[in-house]
Amino acid sequence: MNGYVLLLDLLGFSNIVRNLPPEDLHSRIEEWITLIKQAAHESSAW
Repeated sequence: MNGYVLLLDLLGFSNIVRNLPPEDLHSRIEEWITLIKQAAHESSAW
């Protein structure tokens, strides 16, 4: 099955991570990637 996913920066991700300490940045990005993958997977499950 082919499909499309539209990702927008509606939540202001850059503003959320801007003030994070460098040691927390990687884990926050990984959390968001996981969230996006999960949402894409759930939306494609007919």
